[in-house]
Amino acid sequence: MAYYAALVSLKLTIKRLLESPKVSFLSPCPKILEFAYKEVSSLQQVLQRLEQKLLKNSTREEVNALTEQIRDAACKLEDSLEFHVSDQFFSQSESLGGGCPVILSPDTEEVKLRINYITETMENLDKTIQELRNPLPEEDGVFSPSIHFGREKSKLVGNIILVERSQDEYLRVTGEGSLISFIDSS
Repeated sequence: MAYYAALVSLKLTIKRLLESPKVSFLSPCPKILEFAYKEVSSLQQVLQRLEQKLLKNSTREEVNALTEQIRDAACKLEDSLEFHVSDQFFSQSESLGGGCPVILSPDTEEVKLRINYITETMENLDKTIQELRNPLPEEDGVFSPSIHFGREKSKLVGNIILVERSQDEYLRVTGEGSLISFIDSS
């Protein structure tokens, strides 16, 4: 799957940056990169163990959404690292010549945000796994949320909490009592 390739590529990029003799980072960047490497490795291991279970117990849409989120998080972090590192590398190597190691300090705030996104993705995956292991009581009965748009009836993919938040936001914006029920439990 594409998400797995993105995780492998990200791990290789981080490892290459940390182990390069021509590049050194200002503190706290090495610790941040090591943390990112551990998080990505952990996510990769969890996915390897549970991929078949996810495919078996989830809808294709749910699995696709989750794997797309993982792939995007990995690609964005890798792009962010490569952009900041290459930008600083080229500007410093031109001014220093080729002999000295380049000292880099990528935008740690952006990198931290990208790492936090991967961590959140991992937490979402953990919640999904827990739901697969322990289905909620209302999941024992057939509850199939759907949204009605005119004559069309389309399945709602996601969490009922998200639907409730959407309803609350709709009520907040439009005023109390003007919500028309669009959830059908048939």
